[in-house]
Amino acid sequence: MTVRSSSPSSSSSRWLIGAALPAVALLAQPAAADPHVQSRKGPMLTVEGSQYRDLDRNGRLDPYEDWRLSPERRTDDLVRRMTLEEKAGTMMHASLPGAGSGANASIGVSADGYDLRRVGEMIGQRGITSFITRLALPPRRFAEANNAVQLLGEDSRLGIPVTISTDPRNHFQYVLGASAQSKGFRNGPIRSASARSAIPRSCARSRI
Repeated sequence: MTVRSSSPSSSSSRWLIGAALPAVALLAQPAAADPHVQSRKGPMLTVEGSQYRDLDRNGRLDPYEDWRLSPERRTDDLVRRMTLEEKAGTMMHASLPGAGSGANASIGVSADGYDLRRVGEMIGQRGITSFITRLALPPRRFAEANNAVQLLGEDSRLGIPVTISTDPRNHFQYVLGASAQSKGFRNGPIRSASARSAIPRSCARSRI
């Protein structure tokens, strides 16, 4: 029987090569593609070949606009730029007012869309960026109405996107003050695979 021994130098070489392989594999991986960044209204910035939204329209890339940075750093930078009124507005969760008159329209119950003049005042003057919607519109019109609200957010001083939530629309029962009409949305869970697969395609035309 032949016994082969390895010298310390050859064992060390194999260990170094083995340790280096994971690093080589990481280096060989393709670089992650830049996220698809676009703006519907505000200006864009190009920095080192990458696209960024110039949310405050000052012509330079600020940390809170830089998607390469961590969420914590971007948030810290944004909060430092906000006024006391804007910080207070950010902590509010208001009702998007509906078009028309009456008590129902004031809390957003409307079949005619939002009162965009009032929404613009809430975003631009009060700094509110989080809302609840109670519109009863077909899905396409609903998406278009919400996109119009996002454009108002894009027009604000810091260009902070708007967050829109809704009361239940597919609940098993109607709860006064806590449910919204489905109006084109399915009542109940979607069990059909074909129906589920169609949802992204139908929503892809509008950015919500």
